[in-house]
Amino acid sequence: MLGERNMCIHCVAGFIVIAMGFFFKINPIEWCILLILIGNVFSKEAQNSAIEDVVDLNCKELNPKARDSKDKAAAGVLIAATFAVIVGGIIFVPKIMALYV
Repeated sequence: MLGERNMCIHCVAGFIVIAMGFFFKINPIEWCILLILIGNVFSKEAQNSAIEDVVDLNCKELNPKARDSKDKAAAGVLIAATFAVIVGGIIFVPKIMALYV
């Protein structure tokens, strides 16, 4: 699963967020929030991969329902990642802005 492109992207993003957490010395509550969000995105990506594999195993030909199932699983990852970015922005934007004030 770590060889998949999207999981690699999530790993890099998670590493950057953790590095930023150390750089900005975020508080324990912020650490907990960020780690929960990172874990949630990883979990959704694993679920998406599993759903795609099962659909591919059971549906050899093109099927609109199979495509829709895979799209819905991918949407779950997108939603989780989007909210993670929003919360990350709430935590980090004020800290970044403080560097320039």
